[in-house]
Amino acid sequence: MTQDSGESGAATWTMTSLGLSVFFSMSVMVFTVAHWMYGAYDLETGRTAALSAAFGQLLQWLALLFSTPVVLLLGKPLVDEVVQHLKSGRLTSDVLLLTGVVASFAYSIANVVRGSGPVYFETGCVILLAVTFGRWLTATGKLRTNAALDELERLLPENATVQRDAGWTSISLTSVCVGDVLLVKAGERLPVDGRIIDGRAAVDEQVFTGESWPVLRGEGEPVYAGTLDLDGSLTIRATALPGEGAFGALVDAVRAARNSRGAYQLLADRVSSAFRSSPWLRWQRCSDMDCCGVGRTG
Repeated sequence: MTQDSGESGAATWTMTSLGLSVFFSMSVMVFTVAHWMYGAYDLETGRTAALSAAFGQLLQWLALLFSTPVVLLLGKPLVDEVVQHLKSGRLTSDVLLLTGVVASFAYSIANVVRGSGPVYFETGCVILLAVTFGRWLTATGKLRTNAALDELERLLPENATVQRDAGWTSISLTSVCVGDVLLVKAGERLPVDGRIIDGRAAVDEQVFTGESWPVLRGEGEPVYAGTLDLDGSLTIRATALPGEGAFGALVDAVRAARNSRGAYQLLADRVSSAFRSSPWLRWQRCSDMDCCGVGRTG
């Protein structure tokens, strides 16, 4: 699993880390629930009370022990993401998530070492699990989108039959120019966008329209790269370069969808940025810097 490279390896490792962390987090929850029961009921007096208190403290240490692998497995990607955003001057929802995780673990560790007070290790674990599960879904979605892009790009043939002075010649698709006259035979996919100057054929355009029923195209009508000529030969004049035109716009749209952030992610980022621009934070930064003519005690 760790030998996979690229996004496939990242998705596999994320799923592996998530599976291990689920086991440790469930153990933390069991220890935490058991520890809460000691706070809900009065302990007996004498030796039993001391033994029960020691066992309750043991549960806290076990929760700390089992939550440590969760932090090591799932915490680093979140920290790296926050550092990258802060370097670029962005305050996203990841900052709030990391703040909650750090606060829950720091407060809980302090209470464990002190030997008194509640612990919230399960809160930090659940936050990390939820964030990582979302990242795994995102990575899986990107893998599927990349596979769809690869399938789209494979629709274009490697060579095209172009009219030259010596007749019809097969050349590389990258050598086709706007205005070239191309011949597309039955069963072949159109290499570029063009307009039919001779011939008539049924064309499968479901890559654009989603309709499996072919469309009859004849002289003077436009045809698009990536579509399939089902019957008859077509002579077309190229109106766009290979990889451009309607097919290029389709590929660009899929690629843009892969790289864009979801509506809920953008909403969370806007809420996070509101904390940075809040009046209280502006006053706090101003007072810390002794600017605006107001000192720390002003």
